[in-house]
Amino acid sequence: MDKLRGITYFVRTVTAGGFSTAAKALLVTPAAVSKAVGLLEREVGFALLHRTTRHLKLTAEGADYYEHCRTMLGSLADVESGLAGIHARPRGKLTIGMPPMIARHCIMPALPTLLVRYPELEVRTITVFLASDMLSEGLDVFFSVGQVVDSQLVARRVAQTRMVVCASPDYLAQAGVPRAPADLARHKCLMYLRAGRLLDHWRFLKDGDEQLISPKSAIIGDDRDALISAAVAGAGVMRVPDLLIHSFLNSHQLTPILRDWHAPRSPPIYVMYRKSQRRYPKVQVFVDWSLGVFNRLRREMHDEEQA
Repeated sequence: MDKLRGITYFVRTVTAGGFSTAAKALLVTPAAVSKAVGLLEREVGFALLHRTTRHLKLTAEGADYYEHCRTMLGSLADVESGLAGIHARPRGKLTIGMPPMIARHCIMPALPTLLVRYPELEVRTITVFLASDMLSEGLDVFFSVGQVVDSQLVARRVAQTRMVVCASPDYLAQAGVPRAPADLARHKCLMYLRAGRLLDHWRFLKDGDEQLISPKSAIIGDDRDALISAAVAGAGVMRVPDLLIHSFLNSHQLTPILRDWHAPRSPPIYVMYRKSQRRYPKVQVFVDWSLGVFNRLRREMHDEEQA
């Protein structure tokens, strides 16, 4: 007996809900499907299905066996698809998950260049914060600020951020420009709430001197984009990874301050994808393209700093 055929027929029978429906999808007779499943049961040594005149029902052993078989066939399909597409032109649906800040300020403005280069791609974007949502959301790639360790994922660093303290020119004209971290005690500060945890300690480093500051909170929020809007409107001082606000810095809507001081730790940005998809052309080209996007943003910020 061809065991792989038997497993395929068994899984299709369960998903289709019966031998007849499965047979139509497989382009064989219902008797052929029933026979293949029966032979599979004989080989594994236990019943997979309860058969009645009206419907089929999985046995307890059959339910467990079905889940393993479905996973195995899915993995095999991934491998075959990847190998068949190694030299193919990138095409089809590409689903990207990312936090709103990366989407709005980094990826979405540059996305037309990807679609011009690869017109057969269909891009779908989803707001996602956790790498654990990759499977449930059916993502092909995922962006994260800070690395996520997962044995099933490949993580490639596409950018190193720098934490920047900034405020609008109008706010600084009214409140004055802080010259040292301690000066922030006299300023209104916009504080970020991440996953329910308030990031209320700002670390600064200069020539080996490290200072830990707990700024006075004027606004606390869990939406960085909203906090940036408030900062641009003159609500106060905020601290944020530079690449996420590069457009506001370049347009001088926000002015960096305390530039002689830097954060001891600045989070890198990673793009992640499943190991089973590492050879998919659409994933490969997107990862390479995104690296180019962040490199260009970094160059633009460097050129602006030098101007």
